Amino acid sequence: MDGSRSEILLCFPAAGGGPSFFAPWIGASSVFDVVPVDLPGKEKLLFEDPVDSIPGLARAVLPAVRAAVAGRRRITLFGHCFGAIVAHELARLLELDDPTVESVLFASGSAAPGEIPWSRAAGLPDEDLLHQVGLNAGKSGAIPEDPELRELILPALRADVRAHESYEPAAGPLGSCSVVTVRGGHDALVSAEATVRWRDFTASRFGGFELPGGHMYLTEQWGPLMARMEKELGGSA
Repeated sequence: MDGSRSEILLCFPAAGGGPSFFAPWIGASSVFDVVPVDLPGKEKLLFEDPVDSIPGLARAVLPAVRAAVAGRRRITLFGHCFGAIVAHELARLLELDDPTVESVLFASGSAAPGEIPWSRAAGLPDEDLLHQVGLNAGKSGAIPEDPELRELILPALRADVRAHESYEPAAGPLGSCSVVTVRGGHDALVSAEATVRWRDFTASRFGGFELPGGHMYLTEQWGPLMARMEKELGGSA
């Protein structure tokens, strides 16, 4: 990480995605140290068993995250869709570690925890699961055409979908963690009303904004997204 940057940004991709999704973000901000979080079963951790529960995923990454955020006065998390739910659970664990540390969660393209705005897919056969995830992601999705690549990503993808669809959030809102929702203005999967219900999951500041695009707006709008997050964070200082 670049010590000249004052804020850390922990990043979690959509279901099936890996840290490389955020590669263009690294070094693009003068404010954030962008830290994509490695999840079991993906990329550098490809040969680790995938984890099919949100609490299990949060516990799995907690040691690495603790090391990354050591000494920080504020922790910022960004997650898209499934990634937002993982980030939410991780924020809860970090808050249990030290409730005095300020944190901000940018929940992108995500209905509130416990809500699934699509037909459940975790129990579908392989091809049907891939098809449903592809429909959800739209043209900007990361489902490969190559059969061998599909076979490679399928275990982690299925685990992600199962984790998301089975998640039951803990009782009570986050205390010191603010929540800012982000949504593509033409997202046909996650409605504006569904994002507003994130308000119930924080006792701290709540806000939200939209950017042009659909559910995977961030593949093309990551620059404006980064600028808006920097602005939001400055306003919460």
